[in-house]
Amino acid sequence: MAKVHSFEVVVDPDPDAGTRQALTATGTDELPADEGVALPEAATAALEAWIEASQLPVDTERVDGRLRVSSKSRDALSECQALIALHDQGLALRFTNHR
Repeated sequence: MAKVHSFEVVVDPDPDAGTRQALTATGTDELPADEGVALPEAATAALEAWIEASQLPVDTERVDGRLRVSSKSRDALSECQALIALHDQGLALRFTNHR
């Protein structure tokens, strides 16, 4: 049985408290500081659509304001991270490993 690898995408919190407050004020749920800030719903939907259109062998799942991307292939996950980095949502995104 092949191991499934995954990563999660969150908004990288700016050390400037004003940015964090602005995100929260727009209705974005705030995750604990070490986990980043939850992705806005529109950004999550756009990323999911773009990932699906890429036809990479990955699965996506929304989990508590994060977008989890999983695959049996680490190469596919690396390609997906590069694809997400190109998809500018105007947000500083951070990838976190999840096992």
